[in-house]
Amino acid sequence: MATLPNDPLFGDQWHLQNNTPGELDLNLVDVWDDYTGAGVDVAIIDDAVQRNHPDLDGNYSTAKDWDFANNDTNPSGAASDGHGTAVAGIIGANANNGIGGVGIAHGSTIFGFQTYNWISNRFIGDLTAAIDNASGVRQQSGINREADVVNMSLGTMFRENYFDQALSSSAMTELNQAIDNSAVLGRDGLGTILVKSAGNSREINHDTNASSWNANPHTISVAAVDRDGFVSSYSTHGASVLVSGFGTPGQVVTTDRTGNEGYNPSRDDGDYISNFNGTSAAAPMVSGVVALMLEANPNLGWRDVQEILAYSARHVGSDIGTGTRGSEEYAWSFNGATNWNGGGLHFSNDYGFGLVDAKAAVRLAETWGQTAQTSANEATVFSDLLNARRTVSQAGSTFSRAISNSIDIEHVEVEIGFSQWDDLGDLEVRLISPDGTSSILIDNSGENDGTSSGGFGSGRWTFVSNAFRGEDTAGTWRVELTDGDSTTISPIVINDIDITFKGQSASINDTLIFTEEYSDYDGTFGHSRNINGGAGNDTINAAAVDSRTTIDLIQGTGSIDGVNITVSGIENVVTGDGNDHLVGNSDANRLVGMRGNDSLYGNSGSDTLLGGAGDDWIDGGFGLDYMDGGSGIDTLDVRFWSGTYELNMQTGITNFTGETAVNFENVYTGSGADHITGNSASNYINTGAGNDRIEAGSGNDWLLGGAGNDELLGDGGNDYLNGTDYSSQGTGERDILTSSSYGDQDTFVLGERQGLGGRVFYNDQANSDYALIRGMDVFDFVGDVADRIQLLGSSVSYSLSNMTVDGVFGTGIRFGGDLIGLVAGVNSSSLSLSNSNHFIYV
Repeated sequence: MATLPNDPLFGDQWHLQNNTPGELDLNLVDVWDDYTGAGVDVAIIDDAVQRNHPDLDGNYSTAKDWDFANNDTNPSGAASDGHGTAVAGIIGANANNGIGGVGIAHGSTIFGFQTYNWISNRFIGDLTAAIDNASGVRQQSGINREADVVNMSLGTMFRENYFDQALSSSAMTELNQAIDNSAVLGRDGLGTILVKSAGNSREINHDTNASSWNANPHTISVAAVDRDGFVSSYSTHGASVLVSGFGTPGQVVTTDRTGNEGYNPSRDDGDYISNFNGTSAAAPMVSGVVALMLEANPNLGWRDVQEILAYSARHVGSDIGTGTRGSEEYAWSFNGATNWNGGGLHFSNDYGFGLVDAKAAVRLAETWGQTAQTSANEATVFSDLLNARRTVSQAGSTFSRAISNSIDIEHVEVEIGFSQWDDLGDLEVRLISPDGTSSILIDNSGENDGTSSGGFGSGRWTFVSNAFRGEDTAGTWRVELTDGDSTTISPIVINDIDITFKGQSASINDTLIFTEEYSDYDGTFGHSRNINGGAGNDTINAAAVDSRTTIDLIQGTGSIDGVNITVSGIENVVTGDGNDHLVGNSDANRLVGMRGNDSLYGNSGSDTLLGGAGDDWIDGGFGLDYMDGGSGIDTLDVRFWSGTYELNMQTGITNFTGETAVNFENVYTGSGADHITGNSASNYINTGAGNDRIEAGSGNDWLLGGAGNDELLGDGGNDYLNGTDYSSQGTGERDILTSSSYGDQDTFVLGERQGLGGRVFYNDQANSDYALIRGMDVFDFVGDVADRIQLLGSSVSYSLSNMTVDGVFGTGIRFGGDLIGLVAGVNSSSLSLSNSNHFIYV
């Protein structure tokens, strides 16, 4: 259960936690148990950020911020500049400080970059400079102002600015170059993460593909939804939208400028606002989630971040396959990918891939173990689809090309050369993949009147679609263009169509992602219950699934999100927060339990078995394995092995070169002559049959030697030393139980109440079997009680006497006439069967 912040407005911040039936939240609070965005720098490019706001200043960097509008060191702005302060609170408002609310990434470092706040070439210039500083391309005043994440809750969409027509082309070119550079150079080549609001221009039929920096694939374009998950009435749509956050009609609680400044001069607590909205609110929600992702995995490339957001996003709004409702203009559909919940990903121009899911995104980020996906290793396939003058008809003009090269798509860019395009509202462009996925790249954007005035004219424009993510490029692609009126007054004449596919190089090593939506779509829309990785080294990643996952790679069966599946061609499995059960096969498997009390069985093959958080049980099986219990009380089980097994639990070194076992608290071994050395935890070590040696660490340990002649050595801590087991009761054994430290309270076990009536150990073999007790601390020298011997029953059944056995003098302990223990070096006069500091009875 997550520990919630104590900030007084937290209960009003429904986007963080919402218990109202039929409403949603960011699925966030569980993430705070592990991550708050610590170590992640977030720049907020906006009208201003009030740097001394009492609910922001704890996370705010005055060393990195800058006012690009006025070229000075203080981006706090004027009394009316409240927008950026509201945005900043959504991302990084202080937590547990007794005032206000809390930010999504309340452990991150935030700082403001103030820009000119009117859409103009001057604004574009400030924006370009701010992005360059965030990515390290420039250093204003010689100071490093780099950021990991940049939030841009601003845009250039208005009636006169479809396709950047109202702005200088050179200014927009420089802005997009700065955006591109940030991906290549930012974060030491991993790429600065740029998050941008999609815009609030739905009512004028604007489109993210009609704004070049919204359509730039190096930005994350964020749409807005209401509390019920339906797209907000103002949110700008487009194929370049990646995901959605909450915008609502005006219900987001966040920081406002203090006192009488800002949006809320009249509220009792005027330092906060309760009705912030728009894609301006949605974008910082995604920025905050990205900050949490980067704390969980700082090595994510910019392409990794986009991939994780897409694969973890939740479907919201109307049901898939039922058309549109509310403010929706584009129906949901699934694409032709095969690696999301057994099939394709859901996508809509209204929502992108869906509502951002903080927990799912962070869980995937933690387990995203591949090489960072960056601009340096981005794969590209180019196709010149058309290189001739064509007039687009009202019936539609189709151009197609077969692509032979194969990459895994992340996004597709369609660049069209226009000889004449005078009425913006007439053009519709669709891209259709070999899998049949149809993406509307632009759809009658704008409100021109059918005349030749105010149009695009001639030139080139690039449209971007995210809808094909996960599909393969190979096959025949089609571009369909339609002129809505096809009049002679405003014809659409094109001269070139180029398609550029960007993504990952094709590989036979697949990662199949599963989320909490698997049970929603299994067996429908092509989402299979038969999971086949095919050739290569393939992985099931179910880290985003909360419930129990079971996978048996030998039997080829399992269950994910409550769905029974068959499994083949899979080598690796990663699971989520449930108490999972994973069984490997003869391959070199990688089994990762993450959270929950998991059980991992490697079987044959040299496996990697990682328990993660929780109390895990790991059995490597045959083969040289790397086994890591992780956090929690974890158990290593090697009882299958009949030979000698040696393990130093402090170092993880075993007697098998190439096998390592670290972060375990408990160990079970088999019938060999084993040697186990404990660590600083409170260990439970049971060595089973064989002549074993157990050396305790500094914790309060339980040492059980099992059958055979064992040597058990206690150390610091109050240890429990039992040289036998409950089935053999020590018959025929000679065990050595040693306390190695004064000042602790060790227990030497000569009897136990287990089974019918309990057992007296080392009974029925006269003097030939007994426990030799060494180093017993009889006297209380340091204020602690002394070591004790545990017997079954009561003192009347036992007797003490001085004796020498096998050359060792001490106090013999007899049960009836049978010797069961010898306390070495201690005279019988120093012990009393009735003294509870010497003997305890069970």
